[in-house]
Amino acid sequence: MMATVDPMVLSWHQRASRCKGRQRPFTARDLACLSPRFTRPEPIMAMTFGTPEIAQAQTPIPRLPARAERAESFEGVESDMQDNIWTDFAKSYDQIIPQLNCYQQMLTKILRDTEGRRTVIDAGCGTGLVSQALIDRGHQVVGFDNNSAMLQLAHDKKADAPDEAGDRWTVMAGPVERFPSQVVSDADAVVLNNVLFYVRDAESALREVFSHLKPGGVVVATGPKRRPDLRKVLRHSIAEWQAEGRYTEALQAAVDHHTICAQKLTTDPNEMVTFFEVDELVDTLRRLGFSRPLAADGDDYYGENYYVCMQK
Repeated sequence: MMATVDPMVLSWHQRASRCKGRQRPFTARDLACLSPRFTRPEPIMAMTFGTPEIAQAQTPIPRLPARAERAESFEGVESDMQDNIWTDFAKSYDQIIPQLNCYQQMLTKILRDTEGRRTVIDAGCGTGLVSQALIDRGHQVVGFDNNSAMLQLAHDKKADAPDEAGDRWTVMAGPVERFPSQVVSDADAVVLNNVLFYVRDAESALREVFSHLKPGGVVVATGPKRRPDLRKVLRHSIAEWQAEGRYTEALQAAVDHHTICAQKLTTDPNEMVTFFEVDELVDTLRRLGFSRPLAADGDDYYGENYYVCMQK
């Protein structure tokens, strides 16, 4: 099932068609032709796979879909909601992440290792991309996150799902270090997809995972092994999109915005704080009570990420 695309997103993509005849990658300046209604007052850095350049003041960035801009009340621990870098990421996240071949390869492994496991907790669910794929496979999913912009997009996906699917899907607010009290305590699987790198006390989150799994349940954890080279990931991805004939101007604009966010994420030492090598994460999970790894590799995102599935 494909998520319904919000009309605001469609109009943003359609406006991209006005920017014709470019012989270079999009920069932050180019976003002016996409969304003239929203501007930043300060200069921002844009990377163009060569020399970084400073975008001039009043550089526009894409707007969130209208529903995602509303301040809504979320079930769960609202006091733990944060306005952080993921608020900016939300503006391009769903336009770029599902298009990444490396993301789809990783998602295939998540779906493989949760197959036959009815109840899945998607901890740090973000915009609900993994939750939606699990729902489409027939799982019952509880997803939660502590960024309201990302979580709103997950709510929108749930609202657009058929009634039967929506009944199997719970979306709520809360941090991964302390699961919301409404989250089931006997799940068949817990997914931590690209979550632990943003958690200062990763062991607290992993203990929460352990306490919310039934015996024999599994944790699936993915994330960067070290401070990642996202330019390498985008370089490979763009080459793939170009070879497949799907590197559209709308996707170029989403990449440009995503790159600006990713630069802050990867260069600010306060943003990405926890990394694991594959063996290190397996050893940590074993020390916390997990029994055996069912899958463990460091192949995802062109060798930047670990993937570990371990049984309780």
